[in-house]
Amino acid sequence: MEQTLKVRKSGGAKIISLPPFAVEKLGLDVGSRLTIKTVGQTIVLEPSDPEDSEEKLNALLKGVTPELMKPTKEEKAFLDSTVGKEKF
Repeated sequence: MEQTLKVRKSGGAKIISLPPFAVEKLGLDVGSRLTIKTVGQTIVLEPSDPEDSEEKLNALLKGVTPELMKPTKEEKAFLDSTVGKEKF
C-alpha cells in the first residue's frame, strides 16, 4: 500500500505521522524505536533491534541485586560526612 504524507512542523522539528497500515505491518506501537537512513532520495525506516535498547540494558544489569547496590563502609562514611554540607 502507498500513501502520500505531508511534512509538518512540531517545535523545531519537521515530522510525519505513520499511517496505521505501516504501524501494523511493522508491529510498532507508541515507544517503538526505528532506525532511519537515506538511500539516494529515499528515506528508509526500519524497526530497531531491541538489543540496542532495553534488552541491552537488561543484559548489562543482569545479576545486579539490591545487596550489590548497598554502599560500602567507605561510601557510607562519605555519604554521612558533613563535609561539603556546610551552610553559609
